[in-house]
Amino acid sequence: MTISAARCLDSKLPAARRAQVVEDLLTEKASPVTVALASMAVAMGRGGELPELTKEMGRIVASGQGAVVAEARSAVALTDEQVSRLAEALSAKLERTVTVRNVVDPSVVGGVVTQIGDEVIDGTVRPASNQLREVF
Repeated sequence: MTISAARCLDSKLPAARRAQVVEDLLTEKASPVTVALASMAVAMGRGGELPELTKEMGRIVASGQGAVVAEARSAVALTDEQVSRLAEALSAKLERTVTVRNVVDPSVVGGVVTQIGDEVIDGTVRPASNQLREVF
């Protein structure tokens, strides 16, 4: 039987079965703690909130280690080198360790939008194009 991620969110399945599907999908790919947390969230009917929950857990873990997590949204996936350079630059600016999580967002045009907590750094072509519009 092929297991699909969509089955994890099927509310018609009993909670124990949804949790088992998560465990079957993740056991070889994630840490036991991650599997347990994801399984619990899905069993409790909160599977749709997993992306936000994992983002928040990452922030909490990083904060406990004196670090921060930055989300870098770009139209295409950044290379490992680009992610590393961005992390280094942000770490130097903030004077703390920064981990960069790249999110592919096709709505971003020409650059990267980086968010660290409530601060947003717009490194796209949008600000420059807006300035040109004001001039002309």
